[in-house]
Amino acid sequence: MSKNYRRFQYSWLLTLLLGSLLVACHSNRELAKNIGPKLNNKSPKQLSKLVTGTDFQFDWLYLKASAKFKSPTENQSFKIRVKMRKDSVIWMSAMALGVEVSRVLITTDSLQMLDRIHGKYYVGDFEYLSNMIQTDVNFQVLQAMMLGNSMLWDENAKRKSDVDSAAYVLRQFSRRRQRRRNTEAVDPSAELFYTFWIDPEMFRVVKLSVKDPIQNKNLVAQFDAFQKQGDFLFPKKQSFQVTGKESLSLSLEYSKIVVDVPQRLPFKVSQKYERVAQ
Repeated sequence: MSKNYRRFQYSWLLTLLLGSLLVACHSNRELAKNIGPKLNNKSPKQLSKLVTGTDFQFDWLYLKASAKFKSPTENQSFKIRVKMRKDSVIWMSAMALGVEVSRVLITTDSLQMLDRIHGKYYVGDFEYLSNMIQTDVNFQVLQAMMLGNSMLWDENAKRKSDVDSAAYVLRQFSRRRQRRRNTEAVDPSAELFYTFWIDPEMFRVVKLSVKDPIQNKNLVAQFDAFQKQGDFLFPKKQSFQVTGKESLSLSLEYSKIVVDVPQRLPFKVSQKYERVAQ
């Protein structure tokens, strides 16, 4: 698979995937203006319980958003539609100038993508993507990231909590073995450094920093404009920025959210598409 084709295939999808693993999010809203007295610190266990309790819950979900993607070689605006069945399947479609350019179907163990522009059909799994981005990713992590739900919690990791002027802060140091597609040696005990900033009123993660010192990677994401949907809050504005050897950014603004209405997930591959396997 050529580098140019791979960039086209994964530009917006991989930004979401990467964002779920190495992220630093920043909330536009000024939390400090919304809180009164100085916050009293809570333990990591207390914060984990509070944040998990606010996770957005659903059986079916339909989302429509405007998106902007930037990289050293691309600057694109497009529309996306997302249909999701909890813990089961994610369907996505990207459109530019009224024409569908890509369609994606993700299950717990597979990924399929149609490149409408070039007539390509990709099929693979999370193992392949994990190797591409050199760290682990799975369906649950991707689903949580797209909803702004709690993610990457590791009860066995070294953790500590404190406060700043606007939020609770939870820090986590997680050891994991980095993935490589080649035989290049890496430190098997390399750590990812996570920092979670938690809104003191909503108890939603509004800022998350994850740094990888081995790969010299850092991503920046933003969850903002939380809107009430039933008993839960959904972040209508999200943005992600990857920094490292190559800078990437993706911003999303959701215009439509439909909860618990069953959705059709059309994904038909005609013979005209050239299959590209991992």
